[in-house]
Amino acid sequence: EGEFDFQSEWLEKAFSKLSDTCKEILKLMYVEGKTTQEVAVQLNCSAGYVYKQRAKAFEFIKKEGEKR
Repeated sequence: EGEFDFQSEWLEKAFSKLSDTCKEILKLMYVEGKTTQEVAVQLNCSAGYVYKQRAKAFEFIKKEGEKR
């Protein structure tokens, strides 16, 4: 529990290259099902920061996927 189950090696590699903060945000939102506000409170940051880091992570993963 609390971990991603990757179906694709490239996705796992891309995820591993993310910052620890981005990884934590994605884990909290998509594995633990927390809302943006709950994540912000847990990480002691703003909801805007959570949105920005999530978007940054998705953009990076998308670019990594386009490379394969």
